[in-house]
Amino acid sequence: MRSGVPAPVDLQALRRYLLAKLEKYLTNFDKQVPTFTASQRQERISNLSFQLLDAQEGIAGGYISPEAEEWLNGYRYSRSAVADAEAMTFLVMQLELYVEALTDLTRCFPVRVQRIAARRALIESPQAGLAEKSMTRAGSGGKTGHKLADALTEWSKVVRPQKTVSAFTRHVRQFERLTSNSDLESIDKRGATKFRDALTKWATDEGKVASTADNAMVSVRALMNVARELGWVDSNPFERLTITQGGKEAEGREPWTPEELPMLFDDPIWALCQLPQERKAGGAAAYWIPLIACYSGARLSEIAQLWTDDLITTAGAEVFEFRENASREQRLKNSGSWRATPMHKELIRLGLPAYAKSQQSGPLFPALPTEGENGAGGQFGKWFGDFKKGKGFTSPVKTFHSFRHTVATELRLQGATDAQADAITGHAGDGTGRKVYAATIRRAAERLRPVINLLEYPGLELSPHW
Repeated sequence: MRSGVPAPVDLQALRRYLLAKLEKYLTNFDKQVPTFTASQRQERISNLSFQLLDAQEGIAGGYISPEAEEWLNGYRYSRSAVADAEAMTFLVMQLELYVEALTDLTRCFPVRVQRIAARRALIESPQAGLAEKSMTRAGSGGKTGHKLADALTEWSKVVRPQKTVSAFTRHVRQFERLTSNSDLESIDKRGATKFRDALTKWATDEGKVASTADNAMVSVRALMNVARELGWVDSNPFERLTITQGGKEAEGREPWTPEELPMLFDDPIWALCQLPQERKAGGAAAYWIPLIACYSGARLSEIAQLWTDDLITTAGAEVFEFRENASREQRLKNSGSWRATPMHKELIRLGLPAYAKSQQSGPLFPALPTEGENGAGGQFGKWFGDFKKGKGFTSPVKTFHSFRHTVATELRLQGATDAQADAITGHAGDGTGRKVYAATIRRAAERLRPVINLLEYPGLELSPHW
């Protein structure tokens, strides 16, 4: 690519190779699906939905993921952007078809039939591929004037987290307000650029950070990819359009320093176990959630949604498991966030296993209110924001999320590797090696116990109350 001469790719041969791989994957998956329970199906659907969204955004962003690179293993090809892009489309197809297999109890698989037929048509002849696309358009009830809301409807047929659905819905409405809500078939690069500029102006006028506007661009780009997959449009004019300018600078988050932690926890909540009366504090949650964050680096949403059986309380083998379970409304940010993390020795000393055993089977913090789009974590976050201000920490860069930065920083200062720190905090580290390491740790969390116990906060002295 540096030479400016594209590497030659036999696209037909590449597609045959990838399609054969896809059908092999599907055969193996079909053998597994009947063995899944209803809850296992739901967990896998939620996890795959996150992966599918990431892959669709990857196509829009023009990069290849490690998962897609694995599709190209074993094929002697000249590496090029064309081959990478083709592998990404097959990864998206695989995830779509896996979700369909888990949700289609009739086993008729209409999406699978459509996707594989379209790929075979492209392999047999380019003209056949064009004919297939024309048939797809004609098969949509004769409708040619598709709107972005139509793509949202198709996208929503896959089970997704409610927070993600709400964000996409909000972004579609914003698209409609800032444009004439043109048919998707009529939007070209110039029209997409005008929308980008309108979003930038909105962010500037409203005092929003650039990332807020760029999130809307990401949603629109992902929905346009849905339209392309359905054959409504030939290309995505929103590709590679991003927003880097807004009305204010993004405020980063700073870690709590070891010197600040004793000041933050110097409160009757931890000194005398006097739990706050505010409903948003969730009773015992006010005592335990900040401590768990301080000694694990877990996200607030991950801690607030824990159930009693997400904790192993066996003496000497105490572990958290942060996982998804749609029936319990447990969600994770991404697939790399599903992890098992050993419980820090200080949490054990303070009595977290005893507290978990004292609770009835169900949510670990049953007093936490769960109303609102962000659930229990959102409610508790509002309480913690008021609490830390009352302790004198008024800076907007000091938040609950700062605990996560504290753990990541302190672990690395104490000699933990990036892969170990990522495995503990559930951060999607860069590189295949780090992803493999994290996956191994899920099955053997005990390997991380010496690493998690590297965390030490001199001056933070607490008394157990459970």
